[in-house]
Amino acid sequence: MKQLRPLRVIQLTDTHLGTGEGFELAGLNTRESLGAVLAEIEQTATSADLLAVTGDIAADAEAGAYKLLNRIMSGIDVSYAWLPGNHDDFSLMREVIVQPFKPVVETDHWELLFLNTSVPNQVGGALAASELQFLQSRLAEGSKHVAIFLHHPPLDVGCKWLDVQQVENSEALAGLVKASNRVKGIFTGHVHQQGEHQWQGCKVYTTPSTCVQFSRNCDEFTLSAKPPGYRIIQFHGDGRIETRVHYLKNSDMKPDRNCIGY
Repeated sequence: MKQLRPLRVIQLTDTHLGTGEGFELAGLNTRESLGAVLAEIEQTATSADLLAVTGDIAADAEAGAYKLLNRIMSGIDVSYAWLPGNHDDFSLMREVIVQPFKPVVETDHWELLFLNTSVPNQVGGALAASELQFLQSRLAEGSKHVAIFLHHPPLDVGCKWLDVQQVENSEALAGLVKASNRVKGIFTGHVHQQGEHQWQGCKVYTTPSTCVQFSRNCDEFTLSAKPPGYRIIQFHGDGRIETRVHYLKNSDMKPDRNCIGY
């Protein structure tokens, strides 16, 4: 990908699509919320070079959800890269999603690395030895700036119930990041919250879901009243990252805050 200006990436995460148009999560239609996010991006944002879809694409790891993603993305005139989350089935995704899994997106100045933290039948995350070896080799071989995309965060976000679901072997990731001066930022999903944390010499950004959000600083599962959101990221040629989160404006898409889990 040729980079003549800042690389512009829009992160979409935790879409939680069902097998049909009418599926709801905590009283909110996830197909409609994703559609509203994409419509706002098209109307208000300048052209994106890439959509980064960072896991929990499906609500329940069903082929119909990935087929629905195919239909949605067929109407979007921009390439995308995706990751599995704990609600996904990575093998099934690779069979059904039209866009092949791409662990690397490379430009003149940047390498965007997409690492799989999903573990079958586990809510929390981990990086397999193969993922760590892949990251180590990429960091050792190149000279470009690096941004890493994960589903699970590698650190505490301030919610006790979510903090036990982070990347369980994050110390291995920390060692690789700390030993390299190339990693400029890490972008994650999973926690349905906007966040920015300093970690191992770079920043870790968590991004709100395109459907429901979790309340910050809670010991137990608690939904927020915040509307669907997404993150815009600009990767500059000199290694700088500019990023901001957008929530849908004037949205009547509100979750049922009496929901106690899913």
